[in-house]
Amino acid sequence: MIKIAVQSTDTPQALEWVRSAIETKMAQLKMAIRVTEQRLAAFESKYQIDSRTFFETGAAEDLEGSDQEYVEWHGEYQILQRLQVQLDQLGTIEYEHSGMFQISEKMC
Repeated sequence: MIKIAVQSTDTPQALEWVRSAIETKMAQLKMAIRVTEQRLAAFESKYQIDSRTFFETGAAEDLEGSDQEYVEWHGEYQILQRLQVQLDQLGTIEYEHSGMFQISEKMC
């Protein structure tokens, strides 16, 4: 869990600005995940094996393709994993505002 505390006596909407920026980042991550999943799907379709199985079993030597393609596939898979971790972490953020108003809530 990540907790963000916003203290503001002059700007009650400061919490909303922070929340909005994080929601925008989450939307960007979701879009990047969709694009990366599409790229992975092309490799999975071509080689008839899902990415997780491919990398967990080290099945590259059993497939007909170039080393460059495997490197690209592996890179996309790593990117997807990092994007998902970032999105998951942002999804755990709890917001707290102190000042004129007391607001504490969890973002879903």
